[in-house]
Amino acid sequence: MGLYTNIEAALNTQLSTLGSLPPVQWPNSNYMPAEGTLFLRPTLLPAVGALDTLAGSYLNKGLYQIDVFCPLNEGISTLTSWLDAIFTLFSGSKTLTANGQNVFVQDIVQGKSDRQDGWYVGSITIHYNCYS
Repeated sequence: MGLYTNIEAALNTQLSTLGSLPPVQWPNSNYMPAEGTLFLRPTLLPAVGALDTLAGSYLNKGLYQIDVFCPLNEGISTLTSWLDAIFTLFSGSKTLTANGQNVFVQDIVQGKSDRQDGWYVGSITIHYNCYS
């Protein structure tokens, strides 16, 4: 498999282990959420890499953003609980692996929450590194 396929597989696999996982709108899937229902949407955002060592290792960096969509007008406790659960899940595993490719979790950041169509949306962004 290719590098980005492995990176995304490692991160998606980790997300799929989240207890009581709500529906997930995986990339290029046909999942269409009903307005006002809780769901997650992960997105892989590769960034510019760089030659990192004299031995020729290439450092691949990027972001893995998980948006949490919660029903409107129900307060923020459900959203913050899911954001905390995702933070805990990824902070507990600093090295993720898929097909022999190691992905290193560097940092985890909670983003701004806001209304979006029929949902209240917040996000967690995982900054990752991967050598190839």
